[in-house]
Amino acid sequence: MDDAQFDRLARALGDSLSRRGVARRVVTTLGMAFGLPQGARIDDAEAKRRRKKKKKKKKPRKPPPKPPAGCVPNCDGRACGSDGCGINSNCGRCTGNLVCIFGACTCPTPRCDGACCASTERCLEGACCPGDRACHGHCCTGDERCVTGEVCCPAARACPEECCPDGEVCAGDACCPADLVCGSRCCGADQVCLGSACCDASQRCGDRCCAGDEICIDGRCCAFDAICRGACCAANQTCIADACCPNRRACGETCCAASDTCTRDGCCPDDAVCGNSCCSTGFVCIAGSCCPEPYACGDACCESTSACLDGACCPKALSCGDHCCQHDQRCLAGGCCNEARVCNGACCPAGESCVAGQCCPAQHVCGDTCCGAETRCHAGACCPPSSICGSLCCDDAARCIDEVCCPPENQCGDACCREGRICTLDGCCPAKRECDGHCCAANAACTPQGCVEIVCACGDICCQPGEVCTGQECCAAEHACRDACCAPSAVCLATGCCAAERACAGSCCPLGQRCAGQTCCPDDRACGATCCPEGEHCIAGACCPAERQCPGGCCPTGQHCTTQGCCPVAQACGETCCSAETECRGGVCCPAGQGCGNDCCFSDEVCINDLCCPRSAVCEHGCCPTRHVCTGATCCPEALACHGTCCDAGETCLADGCCPGGSVCGEACCTDGASCLPGGCCPASQACGSACCAEDQRCLNNETCCPESLACGNACCFGTERCHAGVCCGDGKTCGPDCCEADETCLPGGCCPSAQVCGTTCCAPGENCRNGECCPVGQGCGSACCEADHTCLKGTC
Repeated sequence: MDDAQFDRLARALGDSLSRRGVARRVVTTLGMAFGLPQGARIDDAEAKRRRKKKKKKKKPRKPPPKPPAGCVPNCDGRACGSDGCGINSNCGRCTGNLVCIFGACTCPTPRCDGACCASTERCLEGACCPGDRACHGHCCTGDERCVTGEVCCPAARACPEECCPDGEVCAGDACCPADLVCGSRCCGADQVCLGSACCDASQRCGDRCCAGDEICIDGRCCAFDAICRGACCAANQTCIADACCPNRRACGETCCAASDTCTRDGCCPDDAVCGNSCCSTGFVCIAGSCCPEPYACGDACCESTSACLDGACCPKALSCGDHCCQHDQRCLAGGCCNEARVCNGACCPAGESCVAGQCCPAQHVCGDTCCGAETRCHAGACCPPSSICGSLCCDDAARCIDEVCCPPENQCGDACCREGRICTLDGCCPAKRECDGHCCAANAACTPQGCVEIVCACGDICCQPGEVCTGQECCAAEHACRDACCAPSAVCLATGCCAAERACAGSCCPLGQRCAGQTCCPDDRACGATCCPEGEHCIAGACCPAERQCPGGCCPTGQHCTTQGCCPVAQACGETCCSAETECRGGVCCPAGQGCGNDCCFSDEVCINDLCCPRSAVCEHGCCPTRHVCTGATCCPEALACHGTCCDAGETCLADGCCPGGSVCGEACCTDGASCLPGGCCPASQACGSACCAEDQRCLNNETCCPESLACGNACCFGTERCHAGVCCGDGKTCGPDCCEADETCLPGGCCPSAQVCGTTCCAPGENCRNGECCPVGQGCGSACCEADHTCLKGTC
C-alpha cells in the first residue's frame, strides 16, 4: 500500500485519526477479516516509540501538507480512501458499519441477512440486535427487557424472576397491581400511598400516616396518651378533667385558671407565686419565701425583734429614728453617734471626741485635757512650745536648764540648784555650807573670818551647830529619824520616815493609799476624813456613786448620769435619758403606750403576753407565730388554712373544705368509696380502669367504657363494625363463621390475604395470579402459566 492509498484509507476511517491510529485500525480490521485474534497488539518497537514521544516536549502541531501543485486525483477502482492528493482529498466515505479497506467499503463482521452488524450487536432472527437486548435467540424491542434470560418483557413489567401480567408492574422485586404501586413498594388493597410509603387506610391522616400508637384527630396524628375527650393535647399540655391544660397550670388533678400557676400550695394567682409557694394576703415574696408585709424590708424579711430602717433589718435596740446605729454607737437626738464622740448628751463632730465634758479635736486631746490652739500635748500635759523641756513642761516662771525645769529661786547662772542647795558666788552650794556668799569646802566651817577647815565627826561630812548626825548625813534635830533624815514634808514613825498624808494611827500607808480618818484608803477613794465605798469616787469633797458620776460633777440623789447629763432615775434608760413622753424598755426609749415587757412595739403592733404582735396576727388566744394565720380562735399554719378553718395534717384544702389526703381528686373530695379518675370522682360501680363509665355503658377489660348496644364479648364495636361470632367485624369483612382482617378478602374457602387473591382462588405463598389461575413463580408467561416442562418464548409457552 503506497502513501496515497494509506491516506485514502485514513480519510475513510475518519479525519480525527492520526496516521499511526489508522495503522492500528487497519491491522485490527485485517486481522478480523483474516481470522486473526482481535486486539492484536502493535509491535514492541511501535510501543517504545509511543512512550518515547510522550517524554518529549510537545511541539506545535504542523498544518497538513498542501497537495502537490497540479495534482490530479486518481480514484480508479476506488470507492473510498485517498485520491493521491493529500489527506484532505479522498474518493469517498463508507456509511453504516462499513470500513474502507483497500479502497472498498467492507463489513468487518459476517453479514446478517445482508446487513452489516456493529461489533456490539448479534445476528438474531435475520436482523442485527444490540447485545443487551438478546434474549434466548430472540431480540427484545427497545422498551422490553430480557427476564430470566428467556422472555422479552415490557420494561415496567420486568421483575428479576418473572414478567408481570397485564395490569401489573414490577415494584421492587415482585409483581404488583399498577394502582397499588407506591415508589418501590407494593401496597395492600386496604392501604394508600403517601409519598413513597404504604399506609393502612385506617391510619391515614391528611397527607400523613399515623403510627400504631396514634390516631387521627382534627387532621393530625395524636398519640394515645395525648387524647383528651376527642381532642389532642400538645406536647406542653396535660389532659385534666377532659380538657387540655398547659403544664404550667397543671396542678394534680386540677387545671389552674389562665392567670394562675401551680405551686406546692395548689393553684396560685401569678402575682402571688413565690418560688414554689403561694403567698397569702398580707404577705409578699422575698428571696423565694413569703414574708409578712410589716416585716418586708427591701430584699430581706426582718424578724419580729427587728425594724426596717434605711432598707435593712435593724435590731430594735439599735434603732434610732429612721436610722440603725452600729453596736459601738448611741442614739442621740441628732441620730447615731460613736461612743467616743458622745459628750454631755450631744454628738461631737467627726474628728473630735469628748474630753472633760467638751468636744475636743483629736490633735488637741491630751489625756483627760483638751489643749488650746496655742499649746500642744507634751508629757501628758498641755504645754506651750516655748515651755517644752526634754520630757517636761515648765511653768511660766521656770527655766529649762539641762532638760530640767528650774524655778527662779533655784537658778544659778547656767545651773539649777537642787533642793537643799543655794546659789553662791562659787555656784550651787549645800545650804549649810554657804558662808557670806561663798561655799565652804566639806571639811570647813563658816566663821566670822570666813571658811575655816575643821575636823568632821559624821563620816566625811561636818555637821553644823544645831544638826545631828544620822549615819552618813547631817540634819536638823527635828528631822532626824533613826538612821535617816526625813524630808521637811515627812514625819518620823517607828518604822522610819513617812509622807505626812500616808501617816495613819502610828503606821505608814502603802504607796497609792493615804490616811482617811484612821484608815488607809486608796487615793481615788479618799475623800477628806472619809474613805468612799468601792465603786464611788470623791467629787467636790464628797463620795459619789458610779451611776451619779458625770463630767460636770456628781449628780444629785435621785438622778443618774446619762449621755445627756444628769437625769431623774425614772427617766434614765441605760446611758440615755428618756423624755417625759417615752418610757424605758429594753434599753430603748419607747413612745408611751408602745412598751411591751422588755420590748418596744411598732405602731402597727400590739402587746400580747409581753410580746409585740402584728395586728394581722392577733388571735383570740394570743399572737400567731410567723407564717400562721388566725382561723376562728386558733393559729393555723398557712399551708393548712382553709376558708376560715384549719385542716389537720395530711388534709388538703378544697373549695368545699378540708379533704383527707387520699381522697383528693382535683377540686373534688371523693367519699363513700368513690375512686378518683381523670374526670373526677367516680362511684365504685362505674369505675373502669382510668375511666368512669356512664350508667348505660359497660366496662370492658377494666379499661374501656362501651355503650351496651356496641359491646361484643370483651370488645367494643365502632363505626360500621358489628358483632359477629363474638368479634367486632368491619363492614364487608364477615366471612362465614370468621371475620377477615383489614388486608384480607373473603373467598369461598375463607379469608385470603388480598395480595394472594386470584379470582375466587387464594394463591399459596410463592405463587402469582395469571389470568385467574395461581401460577408458581418462574412459570408465568405473559398472561399465561407454563407447565413445569415448558419454556416461555416471546410470551408463549
